[in-house]
Amino acid sequence: MRRPSASSPKALLGRWLQRVGSGMAGAPRADDPVLAADLAHAVARDELFLVYQPKLDCRTGRINSAEGLLRWQHPVRGSISPADFIPVAERTGSIRTLTCKYSQ
Repeated sequence: MRRPSASSPKALLGRWLQRVGSGMAGAPRADDPVLAADLAHAVARDELFLVYQPKLDCRTGRINSAEGLLRWQHPVRGSISPADFIPVAERTGSIRTLTCKYSQ
């Protein structure tokens, strides 16, 4: 079996998956102490906010509910993905604070 050429879609996908799996450069990590410290102050600074995503009933075509999605607009790093800050919140225990404040 031949290996795909370096520019083939299969090779490009393989390289992309390898980068994603190893953590892309610049992406926050769950053990990032600076991100953890920033998250501890984010609530007081009003950097976290909810956006609401409607949930559609496919049978009726009507919106029957909405879910709240927590977002973080960091003053220096910009928008931080929940995939990056939720693991930090879970690891540091601040997930309780976030849950209590934003689940009301």
